[in-house]
Amino acid sequence: MAEPVRILHAHSTFALGGKTMYETINRNPDMWCCPVDYTNMPHVIMRNDNVVSINSTTQVDLQGQAASESDGHRHISGTGGQLQFVRGAYASKGGRSFICLPSTYEKDGLRNIRFATNGFGAGDPVAPNTKPDGSDNPDGRRKNRRVEILIAK
Repeated sequence: MAEPVRILHAHSTFALGGKTMYETINRNPDMWCCPVDYTNMPHVIMRNDNVVSINSTTQVDLQGQAASESDGHRHISGTGGQLQFVRGAYASKGGRSFICLPSTYEKDGLRNIRFATNGFGAGDPVAPNTKPDGSDNPDGRRKNRRVEILIAK
């Protein structure tokens, strides 16, 4: 069994767990259950120093957009406080935010790699790395910093 952890102060909107958790939070002055329009507001979150926001997602595109509500045609969850906690953590003094996704999946009892990356650029440029006069082309180099992600089905 895990060692108990002393919670100094926590806000939440809801809690789901077992009897021990419910006994811990019941009438506990260190645990506050507040409306979602309070707990999920970035300007409230950022008041805390060193906030670490850890969120899960199912898909990320090459521009960094995360889709967390569905996986293909399967609905997983509604829109939640992911963006608000990302923004609040970034605005927090010393804060950090992580968007995580599983790197493996299980099919037919076997663990498989979900995606792999191949870097391109120097060997297969989409834009010239130098200008016609021979000087450096920062815009071309930026366009050539790309990665192809191979998604396993």
